[in-house]
Amino acid sequence: MSHFYNDMAASVLRADYTLYLILAYLTIFRLEELSFTEYRKFLDSQEPDKVNAFLLYTFDVPRLANSVKWDWLKIFDLEYVEDHMLRPISESAVNAESLRLEILSKASGLAAEKDAPAEMAGAKRQLTIPVSPRLTRPAPRIVPAPDKISQEVKATEMPRYLDRTNVEQIILEKEARRAAELEKTLKKYSESKVQPFELHETRNTIDKARLAAEQKLAAELLFDSKPGPAVPLRLPTKKAEFRMNTAAYLREDALYTKKQAEEAKLIEAYESELRDSTQFYQWQISMKEQDVKDRLEQVERVRSLAKLSAAEAQAAMEQQRQDNASVAERIKIESEEMQKQLQYETEMQRVMNQELVHEMIQVREHAPREAQARMFEQRKERRSAVHDEMTALLAEREAEAEREHEERLERAKQLKALNEVHPVPVKVFDPTESIGLGLLGEMSLVEMKERLAINKVRESEVENSRRSDILTSKQKHNLNLRKRIENIERIRAAASHANKAAREKKVSKQLAEEQQREQEHNVANLRLLGELEAQRDAEASVNVDS
Repeated sequence: MSHFYNDMAASVLRADYTLYLILAYLTIFRLEELSFTEYRKFLDSQEPDKVNAFLLYTFDVPRLANSVKWDWLKIFDLEYVEDHMLRPISESAVNAESLRLEILSKASGLAAEKDAPAEMAGAKRQLTIPVSPRLTRPAPRIVPAPDKISQEVKATEMPRYLDRTNVEQIILEKEARRAAELEKTLKKYSESKVQPFELHETRNTIDKARLAAEQKLAAELLFDSKPGPAVPLRLPTKKAEFRMNTAAYLREDALYTKKQAEEAKLIEAYESELRDSTQFYQWQISMKEQDVKDRLEQVERVRSLAKLSAAEAQAAMEQQRQDNASVAERIKIESEEMQKQLQYETEMQRVMNQELVHEMIQVREHAPREAQARMFEQRKERRSAVHDEMTALLAEREAEAEREHEERLERAKQLKALNEVHPVPVKVFDPTESIGLGLLGEMSLVEMKERLAINKVRESEVENSRRSDILTSKQKHNLNLRKRIENIERIRAAASHANKAAREKKVSKQLAEEQQREQEHNVANLRLLGELEAQRDAEASVNVDS
């Protein structure tokens, strides 16, 4: 197919690729099996222009043997290509050529002229008789009457407010307004309570602002200052009111479910391992405290290492400074050596340039003539080559123009024949029959209406089923939510009772501990009092004996 489209690009369309592919398959692989009579039926069902181009290329055996055959040999054997592919085409070439000429005559209108009756052939066409249109003479244009321009000037009446005042009264009112505005302004700035103006005093606020900034910076640098007293906690006297929604109930239920799962896991572990996990939690708390101590020690160790590294960094910077000084000295010496080397190279380059200038002067006397002669020969050869190429292009363009002109004439003849002979098609619509193109989804109008009715019934059934499913799921969701809310309320009541019992137990335990401590304190005081009295009695007996 690629060779076919490359060779017949001006006569075929890319949109007909599938049509040509099917015809090529029937021609190359099934022609001998079908026979040319059956094969012709396929060709008669297609458009004449497309069949003409296809037959002109496909049954040209020499062209196929020189171009397409070599691509076929990459897949098939030589014997198969010659006996089963090219031989049937060559045997049917005569029939194909006669079929092509017949199709071409139909397309050009020659066959229609032969089949036309003798009356139509002998009748002459009547010429068109021109008829002058009924034109009316244009009416003369009406010139409008000129507008009259009035020359009168009417003065307006004088305003009445001029009678109620005069110039002296206006001046007096202006002076009164100015005095009132001045008094109002002076009173505003003399009796100001928001910002009294003390313009007679000169204050310097730079020193105070600098002192305040330094105090603020010093306060930020006091890291070891002790914080002030804690703000007393003020608990609200009124209980907060809030409204529980579905999301809040679900979160609380998930939290209680998680706690119950953890407790169930602990009970299961205790039942299976016959031991309590309290020891593990005590060990875990002690390990966390040990981790905190280790972390503090690590921080202290890092701080000491930072101090040591700062000292080492300072020593390293000093050593780097010394190394930089020595490197700078060495670079300075190297730069002096490089400067001397650059001077030597500059002197050598100058000498070489002088020699090059001397050689150029020697060559300048002979090189232009030789270059001119060589350039003349090159231009002469280029001119002859361009002339030959232009001659060949002109000949090729003239041949291409001649071929295009012939193709346009042939196409014009075909279009003229198609436009002059018009068949009269008779179409009868049957709603029970399909269009007959052989498509997969092809159906008649009656079948389409029946299927649409069936689809509407099916959609209504699906919609009702979905609605019932949605209602059932909503009912299940509401029932589940109600069960969860009841479970949450039951858990809240149990937790409230347990917390109340724990608080009472804690208060009673604290009271018992305080009583025990007081009893122990009293016993200790009595013991100390007895010891002190015994000591006093011993001291008194010693004094009496002495």
